Amino acid sequence: SSDLSSGINAEWPLRPGVYVSSDVVPFSGTSTVAFAGITVNRGIVVLYAVGAQIRKLVLSGYATTFSLLPEIVYTASDIINKIHFKDEQTVYLSTNYTIEKFEPQRCSLRRTCEECLASPIDPHCGWCTLQQKCSVKSRCDLQDVWTQTSGRCLSFIVQEQNVMALQTLKLEVKNMALPTSEPYLCVYHHGDEKHTKTAYVNNSLMSCEVPIFVNVTQGLTKMNVDIVHRHVKIGNVTVNYHMCELYRRCGECTPISFCTWCPLDALCSRAPTCKDDAINDVASCPNITDVSPSKIPRLIGKQVVVSIKNLPSTLGLGDLYKCRITSIINPKVSQLFDITSQSTNDTIFCQNVIVGQKFPEFNNAESKINVEVVYAPNSVSLAQMEVSVYACELLTSDCVQCAAAYSSSEYDCGFCTDTCAYSSSDYCSSGSVIKRPKDCLGTATKIEKLIPDWLPLNGGATVLILGKSLSVDTNIEVQLKFPTKNNQIVACTSTTFINSTRYTRVFVLHV
Repeated sequence: SSDLSSGINAEWPLRPGVYVSSDVVPFSGTSTVAFAGITVNRGIVVLYAVGAQIRKLVLSGYATTFSLLPEIVYTASDIINKIHFKDEQTVYLSTNYTIEKFEPQRCSLRRTCEECLASPIDPHCGWCTLQQKCSVKSRCDLQDVWTQTSGRCLSFIVQEQNVMALQTLKLEVKNMALPTSEPYLCVYHHGDEKHTKTAYVNNSLMSCEVPIFVNVTQGLTKMNVDIVHRHVKIGNVTVNYHMCELYRRCGECTPISFCTWCPLDALCSRAPTCKDDAINDVASCPNITDVSPSKIPRLIGKQVVVSIKNLPSTLGLGDLYKCRITSIINPKVSQLFDITSQSTNDTIFCQNVIVGQKFPEFNNAESKINVEVVYAPNSVSLAQMEVSVYACELLTSDCVQCAAAYSSSEYDCGFCTDTCAYSSSDYCSSGSVIKRPKDCLGTATKIEKLIPDWLPLNGGATVLILGKSLSVDTNIEVQLKFPTKNNQIVACTSTTFINSTRYTRVFVLHV
C-alpha cells in the first residue's frame, strides 16, 4: 500500500455499486499512475500500474484503508498508460504500442475451501461447493452452491460411528443446504474392495446404506467413506465397520450395541438364537479373577485352580469346558487339559498342567503365558489370564540365591548338587535338595580363585576369595592353612562380604 499516496481515497471515493475509472491519479505527490477501481460483491478492487506491472489492492466495503497487501496480477509488454474494467472479470489496458486484455482474479490458486474463504478474502472469489473449486460466481454451475462466507465450508458429521452391513449410515450436513435434486453417492473403501451406494439428502441429513464387505477379516475395521457428486468428492468421513460374527470373545462383542454374545455357542451375532441366555453387556461376560499358582514350573505336572465369574450354568461341566495354556510369543502354540470332577461354576481345577518343549517360552528362565477356560465343542476361549512359567535350572546356578529367592511359596525350587532344581527329590539325583541358605555352606560352596595367588609370610595382606555359595553369615570364620608349615592354621583378622557381578560371592580377608 506504500505505492499509493495517502490521499487517493479522498480524491477518488469508491462506494458499493459505483464504477470508477481514471487515466491517472496523483502518485507519491509528484507523479501520476494509471488507476481503475470497481466494486465486486462485498469488496472494492483497485488496480494500478507501476511501470509494466498491474498491482491489485482490495478494500472491504466502505473501508478507507487497504486490507490486502499489493499483489502483482499481470505484467504487460510495455509501460502501462491506461487501465479499464470492461466488467468484474475483464480488464483492458493500453501501452504506447499495444492494447492487452487479462483477468484480475486469481481464484484458482486457492486449492481448498479454507484457502478460498480465508481472510482477507478476494471479492472476486467464492467456493463452488459441488464442483470443489475456488472460482468467480459466473463459472459455478447453476445448481451449485457458491459462497464467500468464511467458516462456511461444507462438512459432514457421522451421527452413529458404529455401523454394520445393511444398516443406514446417517450424516449431518453442516454449514449449508445441499440441493436435494442433485445425485449423490457414498463410496465405501477398504483395501482393494470398494462399494458405491446412492445417497439421499433431506434438509440437513444425508443417508445411504452400508454395504457388505467380503474381504473384512476382523470384527472392527476403520472404513473410509467418500461423499461424491457427479464424480467430484465433496466430503469424507470415517466409520467403525463391525462384523459381529468375527468377534471371538465376549468382551469384544458386547460393547457393540447391535452385537450379542451366545456363551454356549461362543458366538457373537447380530441376530442370535442362543442355546442359553444371551449376553449383552461386558459385566456379564465370563471373567477369570485369579489363577493359582500364579507361577508354573515347566515340565512339572501341576494342578492349576482357576477362579471364574459368569461361567454359563449347565450340566456335564467336565464335558463342556477345558483348560488351555497358550503361548504369548506364538499364540498358535497351545495345549488343552481336562478339568477335574470337583470343578464348579466358580472354580475350575485344571489337571496336570505341563508347559512342554514345544512352547517358545520353554528356553527362558521366566516368561508369561495365558491360562484359558475354553468351550470344549469348538475350543473357543471364554476367558483368560496371564501367569508366569519358570525353569529352576535357568534361574541361577548359585546355592545361596536359589535357596533364598526361589524356595518361596511363589517358586518351587531348591539347590541340587551344582544347580537350582525343582524342590521335589524326584528331580534331584542326589536326593537331597537344599532350601535354606545356611545349608549351602560346605555342601555347595566352591572357591574358584584367590587374588593375589601368593601371600607374604609375615602377613598384613588383603586377599580376595572368589567363588559360589559362600555364606553371608557374619559368624563365619575364614582360615588359611599352610601345608609347608605342618598344616599351620591362621585365622583372618577380619572378613568383609562384597557383591560381584562376575562372581556370586566375594570375601575380602585381612591376613
